Amino acid sequence: MKILQKLKCWLTQKNIRDCWKEDFYPYKFIWGILSADDLSNENEANFYTMNDFEILYNTETKKYCLSIETIYYFSQGKEGECLYLQNLMKKFTLWMKNHNYNINYEVSLYEVFTCFIGEGIQSNTIEELYAKFKMIVDSYCAIYNS
Repeated sequence: MKILQKLKCWLTQKNIRDCWKEDFYPYKFIWGILSADDLSNENEANFYTMNDFEILYNTETKKYCLSIETIYYFSQGKEGECLYLQNLMKKFTLWMKNHNYNINYEVSLYEVFTCFIGEGIQSNTIEELYAKFKMIVDSYCAIYNS
């Protein structure tokens, strides 16, 4: 959103969420993990909060994508990073189970070396997204915790 539009929104005291809707098009927020550093006073993660983890759906490409907060510095180095990733994975797993998603999706060789590397973490389904993130977390931590 252009700064002038944001200023106009603020001056007219419109709901900031209404003013920002166009900033997030074509993405739809699916689920996330609210960051401990979030200052919004929100109870749950959403587009307007600082999130450690979030799943978005692109309504144009029909793909799910995820992102994680990577700004943190861990005094334990790679071990701390792995603990952080594993904690996100545990919360994602719990959410998957609570919403009856399959957590046993197997990523194919094609998905890993053709789609996954070229497109980043984008998937046709949430189950596929979960499997790719699990592969990253397990592999990253196996390399740095050995």
